[in-house]
Amino acid sequence: MALKRLDQFGPQMMGFQAAILLAVSLVYMAHCGDFASYLSRVSPWMFSPRWASLCAAFVGFLGVRHFGQGQLTLIGRTMMSSWFEANRGTVLGVSGVFVAFAFGIAPLALNSLIDDLEWQGSLYSQAVFLCAVALLSVCFFRKSPESCGLVVDGGNAPAVRRKTDRSQERKALLESFTASEALRTRAFWGFLFGIICHAALVTGVTFHMSYIAELHGMSAKRAYAVFLPVAALSTGSNLVAGWLADRVDMRWLLAALGTSLATALAALRRFSTPWGYAAVTIGLGLSSGLFAQMQGSVWPKLFGRANLGSISGYTMAGTVFGSALGPYALGDSSSKYHEDPNQGQAGLQGDGLEAFNRVLAGLSVFPVLVVFLAPWATTPNKEKLGLLGKGGLRRDRLPTIDEIEEHGGEEEEEEEEEES
Repeated sequence: MALKRLDQFGPQMMGFQAAILLAVSLVYMAHCGDFASYLSRVSPWMFSPRWASLCAAFVGFLGVRHFGQGQLTLIGRTMMSSWFEANRGTVLGVSGVFVAFAFGIAPLALNSLIDDLEWQGSLYSQAVFLCAVALLSVCFFRKSPESCGLVVDGGNAPAVRRKTDRSQERKALLESFTASEALRTRAFWGFLFGIICHAALVTGVTFHMSYIAELHGMSAKRAYAVFLPVAALSTGSNLVAGWLADRVDMRWLLAALGTSLATALAALRRFSTPWGYAAVTIGLGLSSGLFAQMQGSVWPKLFGRANLGSISGYTMAGTVFGSALGPYALGDSSSKYHEDPNQGQAGLQGDGLEAFNRVLAGLSVFPVLVVFLAPWATTPNKEKLGLLGKGGLRRDRLPTIDEIEEHGGEEEEEEEEEES
């Protein structure tokens, strides 16, 4: 719903709202304990202290997750996708470098804030910063180049638009898919399946990395150290994927995502060996860069720029679903062997590793399926799908340029009559 409103009201208002509500969520988190105590005191028959704490924390984390990683992230990504077309992938790739840098420096910066201001003070300071972000969104966020008298990828539109300019805008609008139309295409479900697979499997591997280290007789420090080169490789692959996204069919990037993810899962069975460690690094790094690029580039390239918010909302829901499903899917063998006192270390590295490898083998089917489905995720065509046009033009197929210009001329004549 939130991202559907993005198509209606634009990123300026939605960015302001998301930043302010995220700031409110952080202030709420600073007083989450007080709210939990209030609940248990006012309604002890309904909220025990433990249940009240759980409910209060859930509300706070939901607000932070929804307005932060959900709305603000996708508002910025959708806005960039609307402003660029020929160089969209490159622009999103460059922005990915700054995102990776921010993710890398955030733990250190936040830890310093906590040391200097205590944890509540750090939340207050971040809330103040978000108020500044809200003001920046009002000043600089705009829905599209056309709304500012510009054209996509640069150049100023004349103050009095020519008929051909308006015809191109009408054609772009007619060729854009609505969310309901996108749901009827193979391309949407093919790319969404790839995005969900990556979100589920990579989140699951990250969540169980300590257990994976135990299975292979490694230290947790060495196991988690794999994410440093993964982050660097992800940044580089994001830039390369952005350059490729402007030049090649996105299906090849989807196939590359499935291949690299399948490689990482296969190599994870031999994670303790040098070649297995290196293959996991390469697989996770490449797939993460492709995943980040796909979330921003694929939807406007396939479905146009008019309804990006609504379509991206389904991507967000799929990513959240995959992120929640992955740890559970990989946790089956973990729950059986990880805390069984009768297994011991030998049993953990024997039967436990064998069970985990079986789970990995089963889950590897999904990225392989992504590779085989990629060729069928073709760029949709509204004419072949029998989708309707707009604006009084013929509805059994897409209008031609001549028809759009003819209809545009009729509208201009009507506007001139109204003005006179």
